[in-house]
Amino acid sequence: MNCPSDYELDAFWLEGKPKDHPVQSHLDVCERCRERLVEWKQADERFRAEVFPATEEKVVERLCGGRTGFWGFLTYPRLAVVSAVVLAVVLAVVLWHPVERESTYLGIKGTVGLEVYCHRAGQVFRVHPGDTLLLDDQVRFAVFTSGPGYLMIVSVDQRGEVSRFYPLGQVPGGRKELEGSTILDESWGAERIFVLFSKQVFDFEAVQAAVSRGFEGSGGVFKLHKLPLELGQNSLLIHKGKAGE
Repeated sequence: MNCPSDYELDAFWLEGKPKDHPVQSHLDVCERCRERLVEWKQADERFRAEVFPATEEKVVERLCGGRTGFWGFLTYPRLAVVSAVVLAVVLAVVLWHPVERESTYLGIKGTVGLEVYCHRAGQVFRVHPGDTLLLDDQVRFAVFTSGPGYLMIVSVDQRGEVSRFYPLGQVPGGRKELEGSTILDESWGAERIFVLFSKQVFDFEAVQAAVSRGFEGSGGVFKLHKLPLELGQNSLLIHKGKAGE
């Protein structure tokens, strides 16, 4: 069963969850995606109750000389659009960062997003943080970048060893499904997949050196969420195991 991507689920949410939408047909049979939608609803409610009021208050105070209140803000025609922009940006951050949950996608400005899909025994499914992948699983990647640039995907195992899943290549910006797939080897244990993005060319040796520094400083792959590199990046922790584990 192919679950909708974050983009598709977001579009369905923003369109008001129409009953004739293709995503609705999927939700009728997929409990996991229904749970994803519930999490988004909770994040939206938390945003409206806690995040946006505080953000709107500060923006108004700075731009309007202390005049507060949403309707007061809208009396400034040029600033009404600012309110909408604040709403969109903050909502995006809240939705992509639910509390105490490691994100599989990050799409705010200056960063790179990552989606991982696994092909196993004729089925394709989305890989989530902590999922276990097996020997000979075929893994494909979809990425999102804020613009054109250079992208690389590497993995770091629990010993600190680095492997290249996707060599440095140019991407046009926006969402892109990368060509080809990676077949997992027989190594077992925790492994973290990193997607790295920059407007300038960077090399694998610099990534290896950053992994060494980050691995020692964090104490292991479980806490190595980000490499000490001035690059856009995101990561996903997986486990590689045997069938039945």
